[in-house]
Amino acid sequence: MSVPHRLPNPIRRIAWLAFAGWIVTGALAQAAQNLFVSDQLSVELRQQPGDGKPVTGQIAAGTPVETVTTAPGGWTQVRTRAGQIGWLRGSQLMNLPPVRPRMDQASREFAELREQNQQLRNQAEALEAASLQNAPELERLRAETQHLRDSLKLSQDGLHMAETNQKLREEVASLRLQIQALEQQTERLTDRSRRDSFLAGALVMIMGTLAGLGLPRLFGLKRAKRWDRW
Repeated sequence: MSVPHRLPNPIRRIAWLAFAGWIVTGALAQAAQNLFVSDQLSVELRQQPGDGKPVTGQIAAGTPVETVTTAPGGWTQVRTRAGQIGWLRGSQLMNLPPVRPRMDQASREFAELREQNQQLRNQAEALEAASLQNAPELERLRAETQHLRDSLKLSQDGLHMAETNQKLREEVASLRLQIQALEQQTERLTDRSRRDSFLAGALVMIMGTLAGLGLPRLFGLKRAKRWDRW
């Protein structure tokens, strides 16, 4: 009976480790990760895993990439947001954005803010100089505005006085009409009184005349009758 040949323990361990590594590599290849290129200024993107493989492009530090799969030797296939695919060493990838690109971005933003601040200062100084230069003109405009306000007030007062005078003129005209009406009425009454006085005088004169003519005759008849009696 033959005894089956067994591998030595070190060789079996290496085989198991290789098998486990292959399984882990396959699992990692299926789960895509978002990584970042390391702090190096730029890294070479290769067509296949290996330092001697053709270079297909350069990727700047801090560029976000997505893992596609991995290969033995620490190589990782990545895809950029622009759709470029290639192989990088795992040591050239980071889970967080590197410090250098963030510092460069912060420096650029600080420089932009400093330039904007300087522009604002220049504008403020220009406005202040223009304000000082235009101060006499501004004072003159203020004086003219005040003069116009005073003139407007005087015009309003004059308009009010004109309206008051117009009302007084209308009242005086109304009073004159009333006085004329009273004068005419008084004149009519005076004329009527004169006519009545004239008529009364004429009547008195007529009565006096009649009395003067009738009384002697009356007395003459009475005397004649008396003499007749005698």
